[in-house]
Amino acid sequence: MENSLAFAQMMDKKFALDTLQEAYVFPQHLQKKAIYFLGNSLGLPAHNAHKAVEMINAQWAAHGVEGFFEAQPPWWDLEQQAAQELLPWVGAQDTEVAVLNSLTVNLHFLLLHFYKPSQKRFKIIVEEKAFPSDQYLIKSQLEFHGISPEDALIEIPRRGTCWDTQDFLDQIAAVGDQLALVFLGGVNYYNGQLFELEKITAAAHKVGAIAGYDLAHAVGNVPLHLHDWGVDFAAWCSYKYLNGGPGSIGGIFIHKKHLDQKGPTLKGWWGVPKEKRFLMEPKYEGAQHAASWHQSTPSIFALAPLCAALQLRNKMAPHAFFDRQKMLTTFLEKVLLEILEQRGSKFSIITPKLRGAQLTLIFNKEGRRIFDDLQRQGVYVDWREPDAIRLAPTAQYNTFSEVYRFGEILAEALS
Repeated sequence: MENSLAFAQMMDKKFALDTLQEAYVFPQHLQKKAIYFLGNSLGLPAHNAHKAVEMINAQWAAHGVEGFFEAQPPWWDLEQQAAQELLPWVGAQDTEVAVLNSLTVNLHFLLLHFYKPSQKRFKIIVEEKAFPSDQYLIKSQLEFHGISPEDALIEIPRRGTCWDTQDFLDQIAAVGDQLALVFLGGVNYYNGQLFELEKITAAAHKVGAIAGYDLAHAVGNVPLHLHDWGVDFAAWCSYKYLNGGPGSIGGIFIHKKHLDQKGPTLKGWWGVPKEKRFLMEPKYEGAQHAASWHQSTPSIFALAPLCAALQLRNKMAPHAFFDRQKMLTTFLEKVLLEILEQRGSKFSIITPKLRGAQLTLIFNKEGRRIFDDLQRQGVYVDWREPDAIRLAPTAQYNTFSEVYRFGEILAEALS
């Protein structure tokens, strides 16, 4: 790779990204498309997502409640459609994925089922400084069971700016039969590091513990093979790399081996298979399917843009998408390293090679001023106090030429 406009344009032509980019709606800056590197926070809308919402409005007007059955496709099929579209992006079998609720709500439901502390086995391993919602989630689950977080919660610290997988493996082995759960973000929200979930899951199972993950920053960003890795459960949001829309409906994965286990779950009407749902029987009858975890009627207005975005995404094979994604972020890293070489150490990159789309930059000084300069130039990146800028060019709508142009704008801001 070379840091030049000619190389960037050649790569854009090679990967034919122009047609994909035209499928999305961009914020405007000076009547041109802004540079939007915030797929790690909120993905851009696709044109077909806007049309999907308009179609639901029209169907609602035409059919009223009968839209659940008479609309094309019927509304009550949309959740299953979204779940099927997600399968190749999470590496799951047909029965293992459901689309429902929101991220932290889903994680609470999952933990109420999978975290079953005993007098001996009650400890939980997490990464240090996980996303705040995950910290609140785990501590409140412990308190719900009458367990002190000080006694049960084990946080694995970073070594410098990144985590070492061996630290997780060593701690899992050391805690042994006291360990109930390993719970991590698949990709850390702050430094963009991808955890080695296959190794960590295997280590947890070796000592008899459950492995579950918050995949908000991983789904649609990195290759996942949840079934093959033996992951017990996972949940994610769909408004980042999946482009489902602000606060869009979430998703869950439950490994097939857990779907036929008898035990208490929090049940609701919508978890009954749809062919029996309107029999209104007093006795709950679910199915060996993650969809049995549905409680309430899902939002059709949330499902419509998500289904549309996933249909667009599935025009790309996952392996080709992730190859393109890796090259795009590698090119961004090269551009940044050349700026560092030319301008001196005004910032550092703390994201390791094991990562997805996101790079995190730590600034020695003037980070906020530089962020503000980027915004004024129509560059959408993310500021994290006290000194970090996060940016994530994504393969479905960003180009190598945008990455090159970003480098020019950043170099100007630094000077």
